[in-house]
Amino acid sequence: MIGSRRIQGEELRTRVLHDEYLYQDDFQGWVEAKEAFRNIAAFSRERGAVVLFAVFANNIRLAPRPEDDVMYPIVAKVTRALKAAGIGHVTVLDEAFRSYAERERELWVSPADSHLSVLAHRLAAESLFSHIMTNGLMGASRSARTMDELSTRRR
Repeated sequence: MIGSRRIQGEELRTRVLHDEYLYQDDFQGWVEAKEAFRNIAAFSRERGAVVLFAVFANNIRLAPRPEDDVMYPIVAKVTRALKAAGIGHVTVLDEAFRSYAERERELWVSPADSHLSVLAHRLAAESLFSHIMTNGLMGASRSARTMDELSTRRR
């Protein structure tokens, strides 16, 4: 999203080029991010805490296959860095949103604003919850809770 206009064509390419620059191996912000990943992993290991990163990327123009997605090179680089640091991750784009390729606007808060809609938040939450439960990342005392039980506690 740039201002209140939908990113299309050349604007999307410009955004991707900018984002790719931010993830160059020698870019200071990326160097610091990888160091932060290592620090988070060390901190969580010392305390016996489970850390799970949810990787969100492009919800503007999804490709039917992850490797064809415009943001795939960046997402792959981030997930490799997380794995190298020993941090678990879920690529929410792939897990929850991929079936919306060609229908991305259903994931947007409004036709001109690609911020995540209520539907997108629900899909992401369900994907994360499923990953957490499937991989036993919650203690046994909490494993019986369902998504509905967790969502009704907020009301």
